[in-house]
Amino acid sequence: MASTAASAQVFPGFYVNVGYGHWMADESGEDITLGTITGRVGARFMPFLGVEGEASFGISDDDVDLGSGSTASVSLENDFAAYLVGFFPINPQADLFARLGYGNLSTEVEFGGISDSGDDDQWRLGFGGQFFFNPSAGVRAEYTNLGWIDGDLEIDVFSISAVFRFQ
Repeated sequence: MASTAASAQVFPGFYVNVGYGHWMADESGEDITLGTITGRVGARFMPFLGVEGEASFGISDDDVDLGSGSTASVSLENDFAAYLVGFFPINPQADLFARLGYGNLSTEVEFGGISDSGDDDQWRLGFGGQFFFNPSAGVRAEYTNLGWIDGDLEIDVFSISAVFRFQ
């Protein structure tokens, strides 16, 4: 069945998608939740393999309780990553996928009129699925974990996006 689905598509194929990312981290016992607008550009070289680049920009910040009534504002400035993607075609309209990548995350923390920025590089691992309503437009849902190797700052990202493919 998978080979029938794969043969129905023409390769190479290129795609773009744009959507919302819900980022969750637990830093020193504090839950931090951020929102991003995320865009991706990808190329699928064969039915089962592709690459993609991703850029995310923060659209919602979170306040973190520092104790004794003090709070700091945490924001995601930007995030850039590249992934190797493995696809499993279910039928001509649907795929499951897994992806492995590496990226750079830039954040900013503001407290009492003072702000500090930081960068963090980390490995990422994710999986998800996509469904196409017609040959060129669909929807994609996924989960990605950042920082799973070093455990320094582990972040869970859930996202949903519109997908547009060109063949």
